Amino acid sequence: MSNSSNYYSSLLRLCCETRNLTQAKKLHCLIIKSLENPETFLYNNLINAYSKVGNITYARHVFDKIPQPNSFSWNTMLSAYSKSGNLLTMQEIFSTMPNRDGVSWNSLISGYVCYGSVVDAVKAYKLMMKNGVFNLNRITFSTMLLLVSSQGCVDLGRQIHGQIVKFGFAAYVFVGSSLVDMYAKMGLISEASQVFDEVQERNVVMYNTMITGFLRCGMVKDSMRVFHGMKERDSISWTTMITGLLQNGLEAEAMDLFRDMRREGIAMDQYTFGSVLTACGGLVALKEGKEIHAFIIRSEYNHNVFVGSALVDMYCKCRSVRYAEAVFKRMTNKNVVSWTAMLVGYGQNGFSEEAVRVFCDMQRNGIEPDDFTLGSVISSCANLASLEEGAQFHCQALVSGLISFITVSNALITLYGKCGSIEDSNQLFDEMNFRDEISWTALVSGYAQFGKANETIDLFERMLVQGLKPDAVTFIAVLSACSRAGLVERGQQYFESMLKDHGILPFSDHFTCMIDLFGRAGRWSPLYFVAGSASG
Repeated sequence: MSNSSNYYSSLLRLCCETRNLTQAKKLHCLIIKSLENPETFLYNNLINAYSKVGNITYARHVFDKIPQPNSFSWNTMLSAYSKSGNLLTMQEIFSTMPNRDGVSWNSLISGYVCYGSVVDAVKAYKLMMKNGVFNLNRITFSTMLLLVSSQGCVDLGRQIHGQIVKFGFAAYVFVGSSLVDMYAKMGLISEASQVFDEVQERNVVMYNTMITGFLRCGMVKDSMRVFHGMKERDSISWTTMITGLLQNGLEAEAMDLFRDMRREGIAMDQYTFGSVLTACGGLVALKEGKEIHAFIIRSEYNHNVFVGSALVDMYCKCRSVRYAEAVFKRMTNKNVVSWTAMLVGYGQNGFSEEAVRVFCDMQRNGIEPDDFTLGSVISSCANLASLEEGAQFHCQALVSGLISFITVSNALITLYGKCGSIEDSNQLFDEMNFRDEISWTALVSGYAQFGKANETIDLFERMLVQGLKPDAVTFIAVLSACSRAGLVERGQQYFESMLKDHGILPFSDHFTCMIDLFGRAGRWSPLYFVAGSASG
């Protein structure tokens, strides 16, 4: 390779790193002017540079100019089409290649996998097993296992596992990690654990994958066993474990592990802080939250939008809205998550008017709401019984298409129910393609609040027939309806079934409904019993 070729290649690599198309074009012109017959190696670097900066047309132009393209030329061009999603031309290049190696096959399969062409990916893999089996390598199997994981193809996954064993790749940790990940994502945790145990030389990636698999299946003790069995743990190991404990409802344990992480001096990232702040919010641990905030201020994540949003959420959950406001105002960058955290925080703490104001400010700043944001502001309108403003947001939901999200529809059903427009609430309910427990509860509560006792009870019975589980709020509505209709025995049956059939412990609102039910009917003996239970 000549010195000039080496020099230009170094500059082209720099263009790849900076994704600078203009500089790549200038270098291309210099190469044409200064070199009469550029080496194929240099052409290949040009193809790669144009591919990396996103100009496949220029890459193909360079490829077509190569007098005698070598295998690297073909593979570089094939990879460019594979990564850009131009699958038809990728197939065309592959078909016309004079020679194919493992890189060629993997580029073809990877292109199909990355762009969701499942059938073609499987066909290409089977063709490779037939015609290019000697080119199989770790990347081939890992790519196919990624496809299997995303599609949930259990049978295909087991077939590939068998082929991995057959061709001697089972001992490779890179392949083993992909197998563990595949089985864990499909809920086959025993198979994942077996693969993990069979690999002798495990690295930190494989340990992290197994921990994630156990946590995804709620197997916290097993995940802790693997975690404590690691010789070396990286930041991902700790963050995965903290996040997993949090997702399994173990906020206190997550906090303890975070303290251990700090003591060991492990580097933390935005996801570590996000998880531990969520734990603080769940525990309403304001003191610990403030300590972590102080730690964040001294770190490089003080102006990170993800961490800032988590801080706003934590302070709101700890009922310290003014601290949340201060963090929110100091944030230099805000995204839809940041605005939503502040909006929801206001709503959760009873500041519904401020929630609506924040939503309007968000839109003035050019941030488009998502379904959760819009649903939250509609809920605030419901709390304010502001039908006119809520109806405006209903129009926005229709125009934006967010009405199709169940979070938005449920919020609107609640809004119209609380504002006395039960017909609109019922119409929305009937128009929904899918209804969950919240949808049913919103309409049941709307009928109860509107004084439609019989309709409330009928709807509740329909809900049970549908196999949906009522929650504590649903029972407040139905017990209130029984009280208004004078259905003492029916109300008593529902009250007893709360704990017996649904595992819901009654609290003060339920006891209030029962006191009202027995009091209206003049049933003094059970009234005294319920009153005693409520106070005891």
